[in-house]
Amino acid sequence: DWSKFAADERNEGRITYEYVVIASPTAKPTTAVPPTTAVPSISPQPTSTYPRLKYVGDEWKPKSVFPLSECEGDCDSDHDCKNDLICFERHGTIEPVPGCLGGEDESKGTDYCSRKDAEIVTA
Repeated sequence: DWSKFAADERNEGRITYEYVVIASPTAKPTTAVPPTTAVPSISPQPTSTYPRLKYVGDEWKPKSVFPLSECEGDCDSDHDCKNDLICFERHGTIEPVPGCLGGEDESKGTDYCSRKDAEIVTA
């Protein structure tokens, strides 16, 4: 901001002016507060207690994964499954496996170990 001040000096009948730069005062520092925006609340979704289908091996290869646990495949008989689990042999590539989630997009028709009393699960 330019300001002018009259000087008291008279030079041959003229008044001289001095121009002095005066800095504008700076605003006091403020703490910036971000604008508030509505954030959608996300409700917790219940988590499933059912295991997802998992292909881990076939015909006892690799041996380290056999016998298979619940919802693991590929089994060919109950002998391929741990404890009281049974080998659920699917008759189609997208047939759901009782007690297990997943497999809807599988194209191989893998058979999985399941509990005898398990029911079909929907996500």
